[in-house]
Amino acid sequence: RTHLFLAKQRVSHRYRPRITISPIAMGVGRNADCFLLAGATFCVMFAVLFSGKYAAVYIPSAVLSAYQQAKSVCAIVGICGTRLATIVYMDAKIWTGDPLQTDLFEALGVDREGRVVAAGNLKKVLRYAAVDATHVGLQGHLVTPGFIDAHVHLLLGGLSLTSLDLRPVGSPAEFVKVVEDAAKNVPQHGWILGNGWDHEIWGGEMPTRNWVDRVTGDIPVWLTRVDGHLGLANSAALALAGVAAHTNPPAGGAILRDAQGHPTGVLKDSAMGMVASIAPQPSEVDRLDALQRACHHLLSNGITSVHDMGDISLGLKGIASDERIWKDFHLVRQVAARGELPIRVHTYLPLATWSDAAEFVREHGKGEGHHTWGGMKAFMDGSLGSRTALFHDVYADDNTTAGLQVEDPDWMLENIRHADQAGLQVAVHAIGDRAVDDLLDIYAQVQRDNGHRDRRFRIEHAQHIAGQATARQMAAIGALASVQPMHLVSDRHVAPARLGQRRARWSYAFKTLLDAKVTLAMGSDWTVAPVNPLDAIFVAEQRAAPGTADPRGAWVAEEGIHAMSALVGFTQGSAFAAFREQELGTLKQGAYADFVVTNGNASRLSDVLSNPWEADTRVLMTFVGGECRWGCEVPKTLHI
Repeated sequence: RTHLFLAKQRVSHRYRPRITISPIAMGVGRNADCFLLAGATFCVMFAVLFSGKYAAVYIPSAVLSAYQQAKSVCAIVGICGTRLATIVYMDAKIWTGDPLQTDLFEALGVDREGRVVAAGNLKKVLRYAAVDATHVGLQGHLVTPGFIDAHVHLLLGGLSLTSLDLRPVGSPAEFVKVVEDAAKNVPQHGWILGNGWDHEIWGGEMPTRNWVDRVTGDIPVWLTRVDGHLGLANSAALALAGVAAHTNPPAGGAILRDAQGHPTGVLKDSAMGMVASIAPQPSEVDRLDALQRACHHLLSNGITSVHDMGDISLGLKGIASDERIWKDFHLVRQVAARGELPIRVHTYLPLATWSDAAEFVREHGKGEGHHTWGGMKAFMDGSLGSRTALFHDVYADDNTTAGLQVEDPDWMLENIRHADQAGLQVAVHAIGDRAVDDLLDIYAQVQRDNGHRDRRFRIEHAQHIAGQATARQMAAIGALASVQPMHLVSDRHVAPARLGQRRARWSYAFKTLLDAKVTLAMGSDWTVAPVNPLDAIFVAEQRAAPGTADPRGAWVAEEGIHAMSALVGFTQGSAFAAFREQELGTLKQGAYADFVVTNGNASRLSDVLSNPWEADTRVLMTFVGGECRWGCEVPKTLHI
């Protein structure tokens, strides 16, 4: 009778009268929707018998009202299979990532666990909303799934935000001046630590300790190159590290020397640890602050989830580096356990410690929610800029080297086999064409040895491949390519000279990989490269630097991919690479409501599919689990 009265008076179903049908609803178990609707209909029809012959006119809206109220009660007491939205985001243009979506949606419902309940027009979503749901207007802006960066160095990135930044340096003189200015503010017994220099910007001349010795005196200096594969130490730092003319580098590393055999101050790959390991190490408080800064920086760029490849500041391998990465892993885990981690982190640990990781997984599982793990990381080679990426042929501009093999292939095969047997995923850094091919051979051998399963081997970077045959082999064994488009911007300066035009043609071969049905997981490699998915998507499509028209035009234009393919790489592709495609990377029902709001000028789905963002597009808000984590001053709560 109450519901019939409400229907006659055309009162909104948000008004909550006493509910007389809830006992019937509560008794139907978890097949909630069909039973609740049937129960509501039965109760209304029963009430009609006592309400006069004209009551039948109001039966449809009475049934709807009773059904909505019953769902609300069930949600409160926790007996229904269907969750109700406690927040409804509306007045938006929403692309969920569903390939079957035919038009942009205007509303998104999120439950109390931060998962998507429904997406569609407002009327549809309100059917799944609790009566006391909060309604938030997004001012007509574009909403897409949150970006997932498939390759970052999380805490190292946070630390880099407060160290000496050498990215803007454009000449040797400017390099020296920046270091000289930094030396004026160094406390007693302190060091000058920095990163980001790129000698290719000023013509390729490698910096030396002599550049900075005269402006730093006895202050130790340690400055890493933009790619993290080279570091410059001054004489004071080399002396503290015991690096001299007679010093031999560790395996997988190199000490650059002058004509007299003396160290120039530049150390490569694993040799970097000789100085990095004695430099001042950040305290626990410093690393916690770095984690917080890193998360804020990532959220400001629309990133809701990252794959953390660990701190490589102590060199590419070694006990000290492995211990640091495990320590950082436990720090992130503790923060997540306290509910204080604002983004989602999927951690990869050093391959050399696979047995420790396997034991940890047996005891603790592979995590859930904001922090997951279960992958191992290793290195096949170095980088193109430092001539340590491993190629089949020698470098075109240095015929004395074809690159550096960081790990022994037999060691790599044995450890990947063991890690795979333990059910751990493997991700290996491989940049040069030989490194990629050798790694594929190892992966194929492990598959033969351990049998078929869904293992999702990853190749990190895969920047230079030998051609279509490599792409087909990747697809055949199901290997994923974890790629970083922003590296293309710097490598286009050096790749033609390093490799020659024939080999450079297969650099960043995104379209070739996609055509071969290889899954692309996209990321940044921050702090090696800037973290900005919007710029990276532009680069993947246009093959040129973001922001303005590149006067050199597109580099290897035939390898450009559609902006939507790049967006999928930053969402669904990266989620798939971490075995989380069921809950991340889309805004489908049941997935976490991780999304980014931009000022993208899209009015129809076709606009998103053709070109999601204009050049001036920026991130306005970032939501994780339905909660605004960045840009929160913008949302307006509506009372409707």
